[in-house]
Amino acid sequence: MKKIQKASTNSMFIIEKEGIKLGVDIIYNLTTDREKYRLILIKEDGSKSEPMFMTRNKMGSVTELKTMGNCFDGKFIDEVRQEIEGNYKDIPRKYEYTEAYGWIGHIDEETGELGKVRFNGSSIGGSKGYKLIGNEVHLKKHGLSQPLIELINKVVENKPINQILVAATLASAIIGALDIKSLMINIFGMSSRGKTSIMKLCASIWSSKNHNGIFTSWYNTDNALVRVLDGNNGVTVFIDDSSKGERKDYTNVVYQLENGTSKGRLNKLYKIDTQAKWATMIFSSSELSLYAKCDKDKKGLLRRLLEIEIRNGNDLLDNADMAETIKDVTNNNYGNIGMQFVNAIMENGLHDNEFEQLRVLYNEERRNLQSKIGGDGIYQGMAEKLATIMLAAKLTEKFGLGIEFNTNVIELTLLKLMKENSVKLLDSEQKKPTINEAYIEICSYAKRSCSKYDRVDRHNIPVAEFTELAKYMNYEAMELKLELSNIGAARFGVNGSGYSKDGNVEWDNTLNVSKVEGEKSQSKKVISIFKNIIIEGVDLDA
Repeated sequence: MKKIQKASTNSMFIIEKEGIKLGVDIIYNLTTDREKYRLILIKEDGSKSEPMFMTRNKMGSVTELKTMGNCFDGKFIDEVRQEIEGNYKDIPRKYEYTEAYGWIGHIDEETGELGKVRFNGSSIGGSKGYKLIGNEVHLKKHGLSQPLIELINKVVENKPINQILVAATLASAIIGALDIKSLMINIFGMSSRGKTSIMKLCASIWSSKNHNGIFTSWYNTDNALVRVLDGNNGVTVFIDDSSKGERKDYTNVVYQLENGTSKGRLNKLYKIDTQAKWATMIFSSSELSLYAKCDKDKKGLLRRLLEIEIRNGNDLLDNADMAETIKDVTNNNYGNIGMQFVNAIMENGLHDNEFEQLRVLYNEERRNLQSKIGGDGIYQGMAEKLATIMLAAKLTEKFGLGIEFNTNVIELTLLKLMKENSVKLLDSEQKKPTINEAYIEICSYAKRSCSKYDRVDRHNIPVAEFTELAKYMNYEAMELKLELSNIGAARFGVNGSGYSKDGNVEWDNTLNVSKVEGEKSQSKKVISIFKNIIIEGVDLDA
């Protein structure tokens, strides 16, 4: 259910006439450069009406104001309008923005140079005295930064990957400022490894972890993802769990998200509509590597997508209690740290002259990483983006924000990840496990992710997931089924009959799932994998 913050009468200009109390303030829209009055009727019992918004030229409208109270006649409205106009300079002014997160700058029409900039977030970065009105579009802010900082320090202690993820979350502000193409970081590994918890923690740096302006899922279409990203210049976006989506190939969407522009479309006048644009950090999570879900020409992905594999349950979080702590702390404290980082950039003058000093610092980090990683243009291109993470960590220390990074460890881990990603890319193009290895992987996956469909003698894996698993292991789905049948792990038909009613080879088993929690349909197509296959030296029940 969508929740809209109720208007407050705190710091409003109060008009009292004929026993009627009316609160007034001015709302200035930073997106449209227009202002409007907000009026709230304060009733005798202290309750307040829903706010009414109107422009200055509508203030004389009896019809408009009568909706707030029948006591509003023409004479009363004239008196209210005169008092508002007479005290215009004394009426509190509040602000809102209605699109685009991150850096916003105005181009000087005469010189073409970037003038004064601001940052749209849970407050307005770099604008003294700008007080945001409650608006469902804005990033959300609640509680304090210190409880979240203390939690972050516990989570990042002796965990280089977590340090990278937190620093990368702040690095989105650098990417947006310098208009660098977006970097996508995919955290992958099987369920219950803390992927979503760590992403929720990082999201709380910028806003509520449940804010759909920055936290979404792969269940959305490509166009829906573009709408989330449109206009974002500096606030990290989180796309959770690729298993919720129906994509078979992620190549195009990864390229598009990194490129930072949507495809141009012709409108009815045969002109290209305005393209969506963004420049930020993008987090993703999945059970399987996205490299394995992209086409065979994968080398270009290395400069666009950094993958981090979570192999063990404690790679991200030490235990389930930590996940609960993250949930509790982020319920009440969010949206503060990101804006503190942005304001520190501006207070230190790093935004002056089109971010001149910020760019100098960034180029130092870029050259340092590029010299250490070596390699071809692909490696050099990835180093350009990872340099923003290094700079974010170092600036956080310089600004004294209280997050305890070990920048030497972060650098070493980033270099290691780049090399590991290159190896994984090569493996994903060439390596195919033996059928015994594939069977072990399939059973392991089924136990973790599909146990609710299990039967005594078999694992049942939804057809779409089986197809993804096959692709992940460099098999065609039919090829893998045939190989599994050769070792007795899969059979034709539900009971091994071999053919459907139409006389065609039938593999899929129709499973009754009407009583399975979370299932809306009565049945599901699955591939049945039998459990009684013995592989020497392997305990599949472990």
